[in-house]
Amino acid sequence: MAALVLLATALPGATPAWGQSTAFGSLSGMVTGTDGAPLDGVDVTLLRAGEETERTLTATREGYFQAGYLAPGQYDLVVERFGFVPVRVRNVILRTARQAVIQVTLRETEPPVTETDTYQFSEVGRERSLGAGRGISRSELQGIPIDGRELSGIMSRWTRSASGAGVMGMPAHLTGLSVDGMRHEPVFHPRIGPGFLHLTALSPLFLQEVELAPQSVDVEQGGSPGARLRATTIQGGNTLRAEAFGNAFGTPMGADGPLGSSVDNRFGPEVGALVHGPIIHDPLHFAFGLEARRAARTLSPLAASSGPQRSSFLEAIGDAERPAGERLGVARVDHWDVLSTFGRMDWRLGQNHTLTLRSNVSVSRPGDDETGPTSPIQPSEGSDASDVMISASLFSVLGERSALEVRAGAESSSREYGGASGPGGVLDGRTWIQEGGIVAGSDPTTPGRFEERAFRLAPTFHIATRSHRFKFGIEAASRRYEEESMMGPARATGFPDLQAFQDGRGLAVLLQGPRRAVEVDRTTIAAFVQDRWTPTEGLTITAGLRADGEGLPFDEVMPSEQLAQIGGVSRAPTEDPRGRVSPRLGVEWSPGTGPGWTVEGSAGIYHGEVHPGVLAEVLAETGEVSNRRTLGVVGGGSGSSTALVSEGSRISVLGPRFDAPRTQAVDLAVRHALTPGLTVEVGLGHRQTDFLPRRRDLNRVSSAFATDQFGRPLFGEVIQHDGVISIRPGSDRRFAAFDVISALESDGSSTWTGVTSGISYDGNGGPLSLEAWYTFSETRDNVPQGITGWPVHIPGRPGPGGALPGWIEGRSDMDVPHRAVLSGEMQIMESPGLRLGALYGFQSGTPFTPTVRDLLHGSDPLGMGPGGTGSGAPISLPSGMDGLDQVLSRASCLNDLVGAPRTRNSCRTEGIHDLKLRMQVTLGTGTGWDMLLNVDALNLLDSGPVIPDPALFVVDGGGELNAPVQGRLNLPVTLNEHFGEPLVRLSPGRSLRIGIGIRY
Repeated sequence: MAALVLLATALPGATPAWGQSTAFGSLSGMVTGTDGAPLDGVDVTLLRAGEETERTLTATREGYFQAGYLAPGQYDLVVERFGFVPVRVRNVILRTARQAVIQVTLRETEPPVTETDTYQFSEVGRERSLGAGRGISRSELQGIPIDGRELSGIMSRWTRSASGAGVMGMPAHLTGLSVDGMRHEPVFHPRIGPGFLHLTALSPLFLQEVELAPQSVDVEQGGSPGARLRATTIQGGNTLRAEAFGNAFGTPMGADGPLGSSVDNRFGPEVGALVHGPIIHDPLHFAFGLEARRAARTLSPLAASSGPQRSSFLEAIGDAERPAGERLGVARVDHWDVLSTFGRMDWRLGQNHTLTLRSNVSVSRPGDDETGPTSPIQPSEGSDASDVMISASLFSVLGERSALEVRAGAESSSREYGGASGPGGVLDGRTWIQEGGIVAGSDPTTPGRFEERAFRLAPTFHIATRSHRFKFGIEAASRRYEEESMMGPARATGFPDLQAFQDGRGLAVLLQGPRRAVEVDRTTIAAFVQDRWTPTEGLTITAGLRADGEGLPFDEVMPSEQLAQIGGVSRAPTEDPRGRVSPRLGVEWSPGTGPGWTVEGSAGIYHGEVHPGVLAEVLAETGEVSNRRTLGVVGGGSGSSTALVSEGSRISVLGPRFDAPRTQAVDLAVRHALTPGLTVEVGLGHRQTDFLPRRRDLNRVSSAFATDQFGRPLFGEVIQHDGVISIRPGSDRRFAAFDVISALESDGSSTWTGVTSGISYDGNGGPLSLEAWYTFSETRDNVPQGITGWPVHIPGRPGPGGALPGWIEGRSDMDVPHRAVLSGEMQIMESPGLRLGALYGFQSGTPFTPTVRDLLHGSDPLGMGPGGTGSGAPISLPSGMDGLDQVLSRASCLNDLVGAPRTRNSCRTEGIHDLKLRMQVTLGTGTGWDMLLNVDALNLLDSGPVIPDPALFVVDGGGELNAPVQGRLNLPVTLNEHFGEPLVRLSPGRSLRIGIGIRY
């Protein structure tokens, strides 16, 4: 776990040499006269927030000035020389790992000087941002509406991002998060992924800027193969400042009802305060913030249904005279009380040394007694969470051209997730019904406690010459991951129709085992070296090399006597992990120093780390966990025949060369300032990620029993038993002692290619600012996984030596070809102060695969079944099948399935639109203070992701099942009238937030 560490603040009077720190920005410029000749003896004053002096510089004889290791934020620049009119450059925004370049022209005048030439930064300067992405400053954070008080809400500002920071076709947990230059990885349930409370310690109130970088050229950044979300915390200055806010927030504008198959993310009242300023003027500054809020989410015990069968199901589960909530279990509203604090101190120890201390503490606890079942889609998310992060860093200028950064930090992160209890005994665990795609009851996802602790040390040495900026260092971390989870009993039961549900005729899977507790200790160490070379003015070349090592506890994987007896399968890798060497190269060309053209290109390799949850699974599962499958009479029913039962243990093994993901990335961007403040940009990007984890069942039989009429191979004997068509329990198993032998292998890959274009206008000091961005991309992979990235079994893949199905390579589950974002802010009235802000976003809908819903392996309509296998394999439509015209009328995407090879994700849900508005009114002002009223209207279009019904056909359990003919088995099926309709709507509904803010 990365520690959150803040590097040093700017050093007044320090050497003019500037480095390439990941936590600072830098400034350079040229001063000339009206004849174009350089001017010497020019004084340059840098004013933080336009008021307090941050640093005073003197231009060289060539008219050149520069300043490094500057804290991110907004500055003014004052340029003066006797006999010339002073120039003031306003709104110079310095960002981390970037350089502001300014061209200033002074005109002569006779004393006394009574005027000042004033320019906006966009008129005389530009930003060099080698390898960086698009950033959002603190003023922008406060001007544009965001959903929640967390980084995941801010992500809506970028086109190349998705919910939870998952970008470019990779799961969210492969996107790196760094704060003040150092990695941060809050723990989460490995089978669910990051949740909506996973960044509570990093409120926007505490942040100076946020940036999303597709990949960082800087080799100091490592540990993640995906994009990087970078945040910088606010720091104190020589002027005392304070701000406070309070928001009332709800969903009064028509959100879905509690039984409307919705997951309603709502945030309740919020209050917060931030104070920052000097303890001792100049050498000692502080910042302290506190924020408290209530989060709420409505959860329905009826998770999904694609048609009118919902009401029939509610009637079928009990006395029709009783309220639905009493029969099924009440719709539950979970509440969490969340408290986040932030503290920072910057202390200049003499002329050349600065010590920075920082802490973040966040706790989340259930606010009310929770009633009803655990979430039908996932357990209570972060029902009990805490994050504690403390860090220290020392920045020292060692000489005229060298500096040393030493960063150290400790971190503890924990999550405790709710259990999966049945709703009042009406339903026994998870229940699904083929007809109508009904899913109800509790989720079998494993509850438990997850905790990770880390200590990190990272010294970095900088050396600067006239044209080179060298840095080299190491990064070492010691981390411990602890997991304590309950392995059962977790029950899931499927039925072909409502009558079978009432009779108790179906297929039940029971997962049970002892409570497991496992600890995973890991050490990581990296060494890096980098040079940023400026051979000529306007051309910068960055070249670096990073080498990573990760100590993995493969020797702690216990052997299995059962596996040894059946075939000598080793549970631990038999080959050494590959070396992790990451070369990176970046080139930036920007002729001149004022607004103009900029061309950036970069290429590099980025290595990730093995997720500790995967190792915990292998270390903990010793074969004591069992799966029991029952076909026939289940759930206390009164079926007419004896139930068929199969039971075996479950165990996980690692592939022969299991390793961490790796990404190879190439980027190219061209931008041009058309006029001061107006910039257009076009960028290209390509990502190839390898060594993604995949899972296959080594215990599955090696050859198929038959192939159905849609081209799907059926492993195991297909039978019709008590009105249910299913695989005979145990007939698809190679070894009777085992139910599943999960092999986790690093043979998955993903490719993302995208083009982004945009135009932005920063206002140039005026009342209006606008930006518009559009990204077109394609993502292909061979890893059916979803956004969590947790490996799932591949339907239709046989045991050892079996080839992958041909359809596995195809459109990714996370492919979003079209994304667009438009945002703007406008000042309507200067007095009393009325500003309007708007943010509109669009993205393509979720891709999905048309398939057949059945009970062959126990797969519910919302995903893979608890047995680890499922029927979610794609289908091909026979060209001569009866009623083909009726099938094709359902959706145009089905035409691609006729007589063609089976493919993944050939259909897609409707696009998602998001519109947010903000109105800000100044209620009152005074000497040094103002009071603001903010009104945010969120998700005005009430649009959001949906989980579609992917079943084009449904197996009819009461239909006639004949024997296979020449290896083909025609299943009795009926057309699903609700194909493609939403099973679950994930829109949070329209919301209104009203708040008061005070700034002093």
